[in-house]
Amino acid sequence: MLMRDFYLSGYLPSALVTLGALFALGHLVLGSDRAVMGRAWGGLSLVVFLILLIGLRPISGLYVDMTTYATAFEWAKWDIAKVSLGDPLFDLFTNFSSTVVSVETYFFICAVLYVIPKAWAARLWFGPRWPIAMAAMATSFSFYGFGVNGIRNGIAASICLLALASPKLSQRLLFGTAAVLTHISTGLTLVSYAITARFNSVRGWMLFWFAMIPLSLVTPSALFSRIIELNFDRRTAYFDTVGAVGGTFRWDFIVYSGVGVAAIAYWKFVRRVVDPEFDRLASTYLIANGFWVLINQVSYSNRFAYLSWFLLEIVVLFPLLRQRLTRESFLPVIALILANAAIFFAVVE
Repeated sequence: MLMRDFYLSGYLPSALVTLGALFALGHLVLGSDRAVMGRAWGGLSLVVFLILLIGLRPISGLYVDMTTYATAFEWAKWDIAKVSLGDPLFDLFTNFSSTVVSVETYFFICAVLYVIPKAWAARLWFGPRWPIAMAAMATSFSFYGFGVNGIRNGIAASICLLALASPKLSQRLLFGTAAVLTHISTGLTLVSYAITARFNSVRGWMLFWFAMIPLSLVTPSALFSRIIELNFDRRTAYFDTVGAVGGTFRWDFIVYSGVGVAAIAYWKFVRRVVDPEFDRLASTYLIANGFWVLINQVSYSNRFAYLSWFLLEIVVLFPLLRQRLTRESFLPVIALILANAAIFFAVVE
Protein backbone atom coordinates (compact mmCIF):
# COMPACT_ATOMS: atom_id res chain seq x y z
CA MET A 1 0.00 0.00 0.00
CA LEU A 2 2.84 2.38 0.79
CA MET A 3 4.41 1.81 -2.63
CA ARG A 4 1.06 2.31 -4.35
CA ASP A 5 0.55 5.55 -2.42
CA PHE A 6 4.03 6.66 -3.50
CA TYR A 7 3.11 6.26 -7.16
CA LEU A 8 -0.36 7.73 -7.00
CA SER A 9 0.57 10.72 -4.84
CA GLY A 10 2.60 12.36 -7.59
CA TYR A 11 6.00 11.68 -6.04
CA LEU A 12 6.94 9.47 -8.98
CA PRO A 13 7.57 12.32 -11.44
CA SER A 14 9.22 14.28 -8.62
CA ALA A 15 11.66 11.44 -8.05
CA LEU A 16 12.27 11.16 -11.79
CA VAL A 17 13.27 14.76 -12.39
CA THR A 18 15.19 14.97 -9.12
CA LEU A 19 17.25 11.91 -10.00
CA GLY A 20 18.22 13.39 -13.35
CA ALA A 21 19.28 16.63 -11.71
CA LEU A 22 21.30 14.79 -9.06
CA PHE A 23 23.13 12.75 -11.69
CA ALA A 24 24.06 15.94 -13.51
CA LEU A 25 25.05 17.78 -10.34
CA GLY A 26 27.11 14.79 -9.25
CA HIS A 27 29.07 14.93 -12.49
CA LEU A 28 29.70 18.65 -12.02
CA VAL A 29 30.95 18.20 -8.48
CA LEU A 30 33.21 15.28 -9.36
CA GLY A 31 34.20 17.28 -12.37
CA SER A 32 35.46 15.37 -15.41
CA ASP A 33 34.76 12.87 -18.15
CA ARG A 34 36.14 10.21 -15.86
CA ALA A 35 33.66 11.01 -13.11
CA VAL A 36 30.64 8.94 -12.15
CA MET A 37 28.58 9.98 -15.18
CA GLY A 38 31.22 8.70 -17.54
CA ARG A 39 31.37 5.27 -15.95
CA ALA A 40 29.20 2.42 -17.07
CA TRP A 41 27.71 1.75 -13.65
CA GLY A 42 26.41 5.30 -13.36
CA GLY A 43 24.49 5.09 -16.62
CA LEU A 44 23.29 1.55 -15.99
CA SER A 45 22.04 2.56 -12.54
CA LEU A 46 20.01 5.34 -14.13
CA VAL A 47 18.54 2.98 -16.75
CA VAL A 48 17.61 0.36 -14.15
CA PHE A 49 16.08 3.02 -11.93
CA LEU A 50 13.94 4.38 -14.77
CA ILE A 51 12.76 0.92 -15.81
CA LEU A 52 11.79 0.02 -12.25
CA LEU A 53 10.14 3.36 -11.62
CA ILE A 54 7.97 3.20 -14.75
CA GLY A 55 7.62 -0.57 -15.05
CA LEU A 56 6.45 -1.27 -11.49
CA ARG A 57 3.77 1.41 -11.31
CA PRO A 58 0.31 0.15 -10.33
CA ILE A 59 -2.42 -0.19 -12.93
CA SER A 60 -4.46 2.94 -12.34
CA GLY A 61 -6.76 5.38 -14.08
CA LEU A 62 -4.31 8.07 -13.00
CA TYR A 63 -2.29 7.08 -16.07
CA VAL A 64 -5.42 7.38 -18.26
CA ASP A 65 -4.72 5.03 -21.18
CA MET A 66 -2.92 2.49 -19.04
CA THR A 67 -6.30 1.05 -18.04
CA THR A 68 -7.33 0.91 -21.70
CA TYR A 69 -4.21 -1.10 -22.54
CA ALA A 70 -4.81 -3.33 -19.51
CA THR A 71 -8.40 -4.04 -20.58
CA ALA A 72 -7.31 -4.85 -24.14
CA PHE A 73 -4.62 -7.17 -22.74
CA GLU A 74 -7.13 -9.03 -20.55
CA TRP A 75 -9.59 -9.39 -23.42
CA ALA A 76 -6.85 -10.90 -25.56
CA LYS A 77 -5.81 -13.17 -22.70
CA TRP A 78 -9.30 -14.59 -22.29
CA ASP A 79 -9.97 -14.75 -26.06
CA ILE A 80 -12.74 -12.16 -25.85
CA ALA A 81 -11.14 -10.02 -28.55
CA LYS A 82 -7.66 -9.79 -29.99
CA VAL A 83 -5.86 -6.47 -29.80
CA SER A 84 -6.17 -4.62 -33.10
CA LEU A 85 -5.01 -1.03 -32.70
CA GLY A 86 -3.85 -0.64 -36.28
CA ASP A 87 -0.13 -0.90 -35.50
CA PRO A 88 0.85 -4.47 -36.46
CA LEU A 89 4.03 -4.89 -34.43
CA PHE A 90 2.53 -3.55 -31.22
CA ASP A 91 -0.64 -5.59 -31.77
CA LEU A 92 1.46 -8.73 -32.26
CA PHE A 93 3.52 -7.97 -29.15
CA THR A 94 0.43 -7.40 -27.00
CA ASN A 95 -1.46 -10.45 -28.26
CA PHE A 96 1.57 -12.70 -27.80
CA SER A 97 2.32 -11.28 -24.34
CA SER A 98 -1.25 -11.99 -23.25
CA THR A 99 -0.60 -15.72 -23.78
CA VAL A 100 2.63 -15.97 -21.79
CA VAL A 101 2.85 -13.25 -19.10
CA SER A 102 0.67 -11.34 -16.65
CA VAL A 103 -0.54 -7.81 -17.33
CA GLU A 104 1.92 -6.47 -14.74
CA THR A 105 4.82 -8.15 -16.54
CA TYR A 106 3.50 -6.81 -19.83
CA PHE A 107 3.74 -3.23 -18.59
CA PHE A 108 7.20 -3.91 -17.19
CA ILE A 109 8.34 -5.13 -20.62
CA CYS A 110 6.81 -1.99 -22.14
CA ALA A 111 8.98 0.07 -19.77
CA VAL A 112 12.06 -1.86 -20.91
CA LEU A 113 11.17 -1.24 -24.55
CA TYR A 114 10.70 2.45 -23.79
CA VAL A 115 13.92 3.09 -21.85
CA ILE A 116 16.51 0.77 -23.41
CA PRO A 117 16.38 2.15 -27.00
CA LYS A 118 16.88 5.69 -25.67
CA ALA A 119 19.95 4.60 -23.70
CA TRP A 120 21.26 2.63 -26.67
CA ALA A 121 20.84 5.63 -28.98
CA ALA A 122 22.61 7.90 -26.49
CA ARG A 123 25.48 5.40 -26.27
CA LEU A 124 25.83 5.30 -30.07
CA TRP A 125 25.93 9.10 -30.31
CA PHE A 126 27.92 10.11 -27.25
CA GLY A 127 30.07 7.17 -26.17
CA PRO A 128 31.04 7.37 -22.47
CA ARG A 129 29.00 10.56 -22.03
CA TRP A 130 25.71 8.82 -22.86
CA PRO A 131 24.37 8.88 -19.26
CA ILE A 132 24.32 12.69 -19.39
CA ALA A 133 22.02 12.61 -22.42
CA MET A 134 19.91 9.94 -20.73
CA ALA A 135 19.52 12.09 -17.61
CA ALA A 136 18.49 15.05 -19.76
CA MET A 137 15.90 12.99 -21.64
CA ALA A 138 14.55 11.49 -18.42
CA THR A 139 13.86 14.93 -16.96
CA SER A 140 11.95 16.24 -19.98
CA PHE A 141 8.25 16.68 -19.25
CA SER A 142 7.27 14.47 -22.18
CA PHE A 143 9.39 11.50 -21.03
CA TYR A 144 7.19 10.51 -18.11
CA GLY A 145 3.85 11.01 -19.85
CA PHE A 146 4.69 8.89 -22.87
CA GLY A 147 6.21 6.21 -20.67
CA VAL A 148 3.14 5.67 -18.48
CA ASN A 149 0.21 6.74 -20.68
CA GLY A 150 0.99 7.14 -24.39
CA ILE A 151 2.69 3.78 -24.14
CA ARG A 152 3.01 2.57 -27.70
CA ASN A 153 3.63 6.13 -28.95
CA GLY A 154 6.53 6.33 -26.50
CA ILE A 155 7.96 2.94 -27.43
CA ALA A 156 7.75 3.79 -31.13
CA ALA A 157 9.51 7.13 -30.60
CA SER A 158 12.29 5.42 -28.64
CA ILE A 159 12.83 2.90 -31.43
CA CYS A 160 12.76 5.79 -33.91
CA LEU A 161 15.50 7.52 -31.89
CA LEU A 162 17.57 4.35 -32.13
CA ALA A 163 17.02 4.29 -35.90
CA LEU A 164 18.37 7.85 -36.19
CA ALA A 165 21.41 6.99 -34.07
CA SER A 166 22.31 3.77 -35.89
CA PRO A 167 25.45 4.12 -38.03
CA LYS A 168 24.47 1.65 -40.76
CA LEU A 169 21.70 2.14 -43.30
CA SER A 170 20.48 -1.43 -42.80
CA GLN A 171 20.07 -0.78 -39.07
CA ARG A 172 18.24 2.47 -39.72
CA LEU A 173 15.84 0.71 -42.05
CA LEU A 174 15.28 -2.12 -39.57
CA PHE A 175 14.61 0.08 -36.55
CA GLY A 176 12.73 2.64 -38.62
CA THR A 177 10.38 -0.03 -39.92
CA ALA A 178 9.91 -1.37 -36.39
CA ALA A 179 9.06 2.14 -35.16
CA VAL A 180 6.43 2.71 -37.86
CA LEU A 181 4.88 -0.72 -37.25
CA THR A 182 4.73 0.09 -33.54
CA HIS A 183 3.06 3.44 -34.17
CA ILE A 184 2.60 4.88 -37.63
CA SER A 185 2.99 8.47 -36.44
CA THR A 186 6.77 8.07 -36.25
CA GLY A 187 6.72 8.07 -40.03
CA LEU A 188 6.66 11.87 -39.81
CA THR A 189 10.00 11.96 -38.01
CA LEU A 190 11.55 9.37 -40.28
CA VAL A 191 10.34 11.08 -43.45
CA SER A 192 11.72 14.36 -42.09
CA TYR A 193 15.08 12.67 -41.54
CA ALA A 194 14.99 11.16 -45.03
CA ILE A 195 14.35 14.60 -46.54
CA THR A 196 17.54 15.89 -44.91
CA ALA A 197 19.59 13.38 -46.89
CA ARG A 198 18.86 15.47 -49.98
CA PHE A 199 17.94 18.89 -48.59
CA ASN A 200 19.95 19.64 -45.48
CA SER A 201 20.12 23.39 -45.02
CA VAL A 202 19.74 24.17 -41.33
CA ARG A 203 19.25 27.85 -42.13
CA GLY A 204 16.59 27.03 -44.71
CA TRP A 205 14.66 24.71 -42.41
CA MET A 206 14.87 27.27 -39.62
CA LEU A 207 13.21 29.81 -41.90
CA PHE A 208 10.60 27.13 -42.66
CA TRP A 209 9.93 26.73 -38.92
CA PHE A 210 9.44 30.46 -38.38
CA ALA A 211 7.22 30.70 -41.48
CA MET A 212 4.87 28.10 -40.00
CA ILE A 213 3.89 30.41 -37.12
CA PRO A 214 2.06 33.10 -39.13
CA LEU A 215 0.78 30.45 -41.55
CA SER A 216 -0.78 28.57 -38.65
CA LEU A 217 -2.47 31.72 -37.39
CA VAL A 218 -4.29 32.26 -40.69
CA THR A 219 -5.06 28.63 -41.57
CA PRO A 220 -8.44 27.19 -40.46
CA SER A 221 -7.84 24.42 -37.94
CA ALA A 222 -10.66 22.33 -39.42
CA LEU A 223 -8.47 21.80 -42.46
CA PHE A 224 -6.17 19.55 -40.46
CA SER A 225 -8.57 17.98 -37.97
CA ARG A 226 -9.17 14.88 -40.07
CA ILE A 227 -5.42 14.20 -40.25
CA ILE A 228 -5.20 14.06 -36.48
CA GLU A 229 -8.19 11.74 -36.17
CA LEU A 230 -6.79 9.34 -38.74
CA ASN A 231 -3.33 9.02 -37.24
CA PHE A 232 -3.77 9.24 -33.46
CA ASP A 233 -5.87 7.80 -30.71
CA ARG A 234 -7.83 10.53 -29.02
CA ARG A 235 -6.79 9.35 -25.58
CA THR A 236 -3.13 8.40 -25.89
CA ALA A 237 -1.38 11.54 -24.75
CA TYR A 238 -0.64 12.31 -21.13
CA PHE A 239 -0.79 16.04 -21.83
CA ASP A 240 -4.54 15.78 -22.36
CA THR A 241 -4.91 15.24 -18.62
CA VAL A 242 -3.12 18.48 -17.84
CA GLY A 243 -4.88 20.81 -20.23
CA ALA A 244 -2.57 20.55 -23.24
CA VAL A 245 -5.18 19.26 -25.64
CA GLY A 246 -5.15 22.01 -28.22
CA GLY A 247 -7.96 23.97 -29.81
CA THR A 248 -6.20 27.31 -29.38
CA PHE A 249 -2.85 28.58 -30.57
CA ARG A 250 -0.35 27.18 -28.06
CA TRP A 251 2.15 29.97 -27.55
CA ASP A 252 3.49 28.16 -24.49
CA PHE A 253 4.32 25.08 -26.55
CA ILE A 254 5.78 27.28 -29.29
CA VAL A 255 8.14 28.77 -26.70
CA TYR A 256 9.03 25.30 -25.43
CA SER A 257 9.75 24.10 -28.97
CA GLY A 258 11.70 27.30 -29.52
CA VAL A 259 14.27 26.16 -26.97
CA GLY A 260 15.46 23.62 -29.53
CA VAL A 261 15.39 26.20 -32.31
CA ALA A 262 17.43 28.64 -30.21
CA ALA A 263 19.96 25.93 -29.37
CA ILE A 264 20.33 25.01 -33.04
CA ALA A 265 20.86 28.67 -33.95
CA TYR A 266 23.47 29.01 -31.21
CA TRP A 267 25.47 25.97 -32.26
CA LYS A 268 25.29 26.68 -36.00
CA PHE A 269 25.52 30.46 -36.26
CA VAL A 270 27.31 31.53 -33.09
CA ARG A 271 29.61 28.62 -32.33
CA ARG A 272 29.73 27.58 -36.03
CA VAL A 273 29.71 23.87 -35.26
CA VAL A 274 30.59 21.70 -38.26
CA ASP A 275 29.04 18.27 -37.81
CA PRO A 276 26.96 16.73 -40.63
CA GLU A 277 25.18 14.40 -38.22
CA PHE A 278 24.12 17.31 -36.02
CA ASP A 279 22.94 19.18 -39.10
CA ARG A 280 20.66 16.30 -40.08
CA LEU A 281 19.23 15.94 -36.59
CA ALA A 282 18.71 19.69 -36.32
CA SER A 283 16.96 19.81 -39.67
CA THR A 284 14.82 16.81 -38.73
CA TYR A 285 13.72 18.57 -35.55
CA LEU A 286 12.89 21.77 -37.45
CA ILE A 287 10.87 19.94 -40.12
CA ALA A 288 8.90 17.72 -37.73
CA ASN A 289 8.28 20.49 -35.21
CA GLY A 290 7.47 22.95 -37.98
CA PHE A 291 4.70 20.65 -39.15
CA TRP A 292 3.28 20.60 -35.62
CA VAL A 293 3.48 24.42 -35.44
CA LEU A 294 1.35 24.55 -38.58
CA ILE A 295 -1.43 22.43 -37.07
CA ASN A 296 -1.00 23.26 -33.38
CA GLN A 297 -4.47 24.82 -33.05
CA VAL A 298 -6.08 21.48 -33.85
CA SER A 299 -7.27 19.49 -30.85
CA TYR A 300 -4.98 16.59 -29.95
CA SER A 301 -2.19 17.96 -32.14
CA ASN A 302 0.21 17.55 -29.22
CA ARG A 303 0.78 13.99 -30.47
CA PHE A 304 2.58 15.54 -33.43
CA ALA A 305 4.57 17.78 -31.09
CA TYR A 306 6.03 14.73 -29.37
CA LEU A 307 7.35 13.50 -32.72
CA SER A 308 9.93 16.27 -32.47
CA TRP A 309 10.03 16.87 -28.72
CA PHE A 310 11.70 13.53 -28.05
CA LEU A 311 14.65 14.98 -30.01
CA LEU A 312 14.75 18.26 -28.08
CA GLU A 313 17.38 17.39 -25.47
CA ILE A 314 19.46 15.66 -28.12
CA VAL A 315 19.69 18.69 -30.43
CA VAL A 316 20.35 21.01 -27.47
CA LEU A 317 23.25 18.94 -26.14
CA PHE A 318 24.54 17.12 -29.23
CA PRO A 319 27.62 19.25 -30.06
CA LEU A 320 28.49 19.58 -26.37
CA LEU A 321 28.43 15.86 -25.66
CA ARG A 322 30.52 15.03 -28.73
CA GLN A 323 33.54 16.61 -27.05
CA ARG A 324 35.38 16.27 -23.78
CA LEU A 325 33.52 17.96 -20.96
CA THR A 326 34.92 20.38 -18.41
CA ARG A 327 33.27 21.90 -15.34
CA GLU A 328 32.46 25.03 -17.32
CA SER A 329 31.09 23.27 -20.39
CA PHE A 330 28.85 21.15 -18.21
CA LEU A 331 26.95 24.15 -16.86
CA PRO A 332 24.51 24.16 -19.84
CA VAL A 333 23.65 20.55 -19.00
CA ILE A 334 22.80 21.53 -15.45
CA ALA A 335 20.70 24.44 -16.72
CA LEU A 336 18.79 22.22 -19.17
CA ILE A 337 18.02 19.52 -16.63
CA LEU A 338 16.86 21.97 -13.98
CA ALA A 339 14.82 23.89 -16.57
CA ASN A 340 13.21 20.61 -17.64
CA ALA A 341 12.29 19.92 -14.03
CA ALA A 342 10.77 23.39 -13.64
CA ILE A 343 8.76 23.05 -16.88
CA PHE A 344 7.53 19.62 -15.85
CA PHE A 345 6.17 20.86 -12.52
CA ALA A 346 4.66 23.95 -14.17
CA VAL A 347 2.79 21.78 -16.70
CA VAL A 348 1.62 19.26 -14.09
CA GLU A 349 0.40 22.02 -11.81
